[in-house]
Amino acid sequence: MPVSTAGSVGTNPGDYTITYTATDASGNTATATRLVHVAFSTSWTQVNGSASDIGVGGGFAWIVGASSRAYRSVLTGAGTWGAWEDMWHGANRIDVDNNGGAWVVYDGNIWHHDGSWTQVPGKALDIDAGGDGSVWITHTGGGISRWNHAEGKWDRTNGDASQISAGQNGTPWVVQSDASIWTDAEGNTGFEGITWMNHLQYTTTTFNGSQGRYVRVSLPRSGVLSLAEVQVFDSDGVNVALDQPTSQSTTDHGGSASRAVDGNTDGNFGSASTTHTRNNTPGNPWWEVDLGSVTSVSRIIIHNRTDGWTDRLNDAQVEVSITSTTPPDIDAPVITLNGPTEDSIFFGAVTPSWVPLQLMSETAM
Repeated sequence: MPVSTAGSVGTNPGDYTITYTATDASGNTATATRLVHVAFSTSWTQVNGSASDIGVGGGFAWIVGASSRAYRSVLTGAGTWGAWEDMWHGANRIDVDNNGGAWVVYDGNIWHHDGSWTQVPGKALDIDAGGDGSVWITHTGGGISRWNHAEGKWDRTNGDASQISAGQNGTPWVVQSDASIWTDAEGNTGFEGITWMNHLQYTTTTFNGSQGRYVRVSLPRSGVLSLAEVQVFDSDGVNVALDQPTSQSTTDHGGSASRAVDGNTDGNFGSASTTHTRNNTPGNPWWEVDLGSVTSVSRIIIHNRTDGWTDRLNDAQVEVSITSTTPPDIDAPVITLNGPTEDSIFFGAVTPSWVPLQLMSETAM
């Protein structure tokens, strides 16, 4: 199915929209838009040379330059860098620790430069050094490991990823092969058994004026349905779901259905503003709001939990209907949202009475 792109991101602070339009063989279109917010402007200065990867630390900048070779530049003054020095070593991926030492992946092999080059055991796709001195890799055969400085070996943790980066405190962030983003939900407080959290907080669905009184969020499987907030906007931009009557399949841990329309988007369950259905019960979990009358629905925003368990909304379906019943099986165009945060869906050629919406579709780590 061909997809066209319109729009670009500007250099000045503000909101910019990128629009993706897919057209099927029958001429029906489905359009996804991504909102990009530029918060501030930066006075960028071009540096001599070209690179495919870069790392900075300890007063040194390292790049993967021409012919997949490692080059280094030294900070010589306030904002002044020296010429690029050929370090006589191949590199495909590179990062730099706090001491200015380079960690390199070249043809799958791992190398470290701390005055001289030393090959490190193991194979890797990507490598990154955290601000706490930790070094992380993603393996060529899948898997994630952190370098054990004391024992000179890689310690394996759970999970799989293709790309990795570590924060100032060493917390790992990874990208899986399906482009989904994950981080350690426990902030790297302990290494063994990382609790990976999918970094999806909310999604926006635009229904192009669908008429309906009831909005339902459901899962096509058993499990727990948990929502921080559901906002339903009419053609005037008013959230018509706020404080309206709600219901859900079951309730557990005090997570009543009304929490999803209380006006509080806080995704932390401890803040008492997130719904929670009962686990291991027959049937598929669902949540529903009664808008009070048939309304022209223009946009729906679903806020997910942010304290973990975000994958519970995988494959969730959003339905707009006239009556509070299970919707018919109609053929409506669907776009799968694989990116985090502010995604929108527009249905241009059709006006469905309900729309199945896949929030994410990755394998849990």
